[in-house]
Amino acid sequence: MGPGDLHNLMKGVNYKKSSKVLVGMDDSDDCGVIEINDLKILQTVDIITPVVNEPYIFGQIAVVNSLSDIYAMGGTPLSVLNIACFPVDCLPIVVLQEILEGGKSKIDEAQVDVLGGHTITDKEIKYGLSVTGLAGEKIFINKGAKPDLDIILTKPIGGGVVSTALKGELISDEHKKKMIECMTRLNKYALESLDFMDVYAMTDVTGFGLLGHLFEIARASNISIDIDYNNIPFMDGFFDYLNYGLIPAGSYRNRDYVNEHVAGDADKILILSTPETSGGLLIFCNKDKTKELLMRLIDRGDRAVIIGETGEKSEKYIKIV
Repeated sequence: MGPGDLHNLMKGVNYKKSSKVLVGMDDSDDCGVIEINDLKILQTVDIITPVVNEPYIFGQIAVVNSLSDIYAMGGTPLSVLNIACFPVDCLPIVVLQEILEGGKSKIDEAQVDVLGGHTITDKEIKYGLSVTGLAGEKIFINKGAKPDLDIILTKPIGGGVVSTALKGELISDEHKKKMIECMTRLNKYALESLDFMDVYAMTDVTGFGLLGHLFEIARASNISIDIDYNNIPFMDGFFDYLNYGLIPAGSYRNRDYVNEHVAGDADKILILSTPETSGGLLIFCNKDKTKELLMRLIDRGDRAVIIGETGEKSEKYIKIV
């Protein structure tokens, strides 16, 4: 569901919130947080449809994508429940077994326990996790940013377009390889590079696109963000496939959601609204610590770059320069 539709839907549903809830749905944060006996517990859930043809690799991507929300809030995932929808009447069950094996490889890499799960017979394959985690020394929430911070992105964007090329059998082997490398990399390693005291806010880039997730931070924190378009890293082949017209439908829904809040070239707004799967982290960091953090991120294998900075709230939440 697009961010605009989701926003309108949730306006009509008013859930009660107890005093134990530290982070709920108010600011579109990546996880909910509840305090139990002085422990701050994070909870999230995510499922996706296949973005690659290989069941094992799809399982890996789905798990990395599901765990990402916990890392984005500075937490450590503790346990997961598998969630799978599968057309048992159309495909052999071995396909689902391969999906789960792929997922297991990343669950093991993240050192997380599987406690069970739930399966549904469906016409379309879907897979993901419900994840429970433990908060770190700081919980990164969307309203935690302030002016005069650098914004670091840890992975290139463009997964929505490149995976669309894959579905259309137009992708090159090299571009597919690079896309998979990006989507199967746990954001655990980026989190381990952080000094929590140098970071004020963080989120991951997923279905709402780069601009959608930046907008959620800017709105919650009441700041403005300047984005340096020329510094944004894109996946290999992104612009080749974009020129073929391979723009996912979700790009337009994401664009419509942020359009009135963004100043910049219309084509760039659409490009930066393309949905992502298992994207990187957006890290809002003290300017005097950015260089040091970038070096640590790159040394650990992330393709991290500075893509913008924060400022005092102006007429638009985001400006593309």
